[in-house]
Amino acid sequence: MVSNSIGFDTLLAGYTNPNPPQIFKSDYTLKGSMNIGLTNVFIKSSLGIWLPLTSGDAMLVGDVGTNGSNVDVNYSLALP
Repeated sequence: MVSNSIGFDTLLAGYTNPNPPQIFKSDYTLKGSMNIGLTNVFIKSSLGIWLPLTSGDAMLVGDVGTNGSNVDVNYSLALP
């Protein structure tokens, strides 16, 4: 996961769940679904240029990634 991850936490192997008592033998990503809309989000590039955040550059420029299944992020530009 990256620092700007959107999604569900991953419980590492050895995590102990208190209720009901359970020890995870391998990494386990929590489940659910998310639908997130990001409109008019801009990222300042290393060259000092402001660029719109899109699905094509979210990970490269914005360091934004998703974790887990059923996590949908929609990027768009719109007039205010």
